[in-house]
This record gives sequence, structure tokens and C-alpha cells, in this order.
Amino acid sequence: MKRLADILTASRFVAALALVVTGLAWGERALLPAVILSILAWSTDSVDGALARRDPNWHPTWIGEQDVGFDAALALGVLAYFVLSGLFPAKFALVWLAVWGALFVLTRARAVLLLALGGMDGMVLWATLRANRDLGWIVIAWMVVLAFMDRHRFKEVLGIFFNSAARLLGLTRTEAEEASQQKSANHEVQ
Repeated sequence: MKRLADILTASRFVAALALVVTGLAWGERALLPAVILSILAWSTDSVDGALARRDPNWHPTWIGEQDVGFDAALALGVLAYFVLSGLFPAKFALVWLAVWGALFVLTRARAVLLLALGGMDGMVLWATLRANRDLGWIVIAWMVVLAFMDRHRFKEVLGIFFNSAARLLGLTRTEAEEASQQKSANHEVQ
């Protein structure tokens, strides 16, 4: 199971490369195959973790530990297809990547990465709807069905995102900050 999960995870990187080549070679004419490949590749994200966790001797492999990196590679590949095919403005995409890349380097916060990836997904969805409204609605329907089918994981990811965002914005404290404050409070009492 774990090997299949790793293959599915790594396939997102292969799909990203294929989308870049598709954008370069066929551009807008390959919108339907590019969207289908994107949907298939994103669908592996719902399956790989579940497969890996079914293994009774489960422990994360190197590929499993890099899951978010493979997700980021796919998101970049999808965005690259839309930019290279002329369906999305390159300047906007580059500014987006530069700003969020700098924020991620500065903070190393998973919430920043998730926000950046979510924004990229939104850009691609907008570009799909503009290029082919019916195809865009199919993508939206697929997203809703996938979120419903994997609703427990979806809730978990949303929780991780909101908790990370709250810590990043200083709305909650990390465990290290809590321990430090407790230590200071104990020291003041003595």
C-alpha cells in the first residue's frame, strides 16, 4: 500500500512537468486535456494518504514527508500551463509567486504556503471559467464532490490551516511560547 501511495504522490510531480510541456507545445488548444490531467493529479492527493495510513506498519517515507512539496509542484505546473497557454497573465502570476514565496521564506509557516497554493487554485479556476465556462463548472463540481467524499480529511486540513494562520497572525500562542510564559510566571512567583 505504501509503495502505491508514494507512486501516487510522486505522480503529481510528473503531471506538473507534463502540464508545463503541454502549455509550451499546444497552449490553449490543450485546455481540456490539461484540466483532465490536473483533476486526475489532484485526485491522487485524496487517495495517497489514505492508502499509506492503511498499512499496519505505517511510518512516513521520504516521499510521504514531502507531500506538500509535491502538491506545490503540481500547483505550479497547473499555473504554468495557464500562463504558457496565454489563459492567465504572466505578470500577475509572477508577482503572486514572488510575494508569497518571500513570505514563506520569512515565516516558514505552512499557513502561508497553503494560502499561496489556494490563491493559485483560485486563479486557475477563474482562468478555466473564462476560457470554457462549462469546463469550469465541471471543475467546481469535482472540487465539491472530492471535499464531500474526503470530508474528514478536508476538516482536518482546514483546522491545520486556521490554527497555523492564527499562530502566524499572533492570535494564538505556540506551545513553546506557552511554556516560556509559564516558566516566566513560575519565576516571578518565587
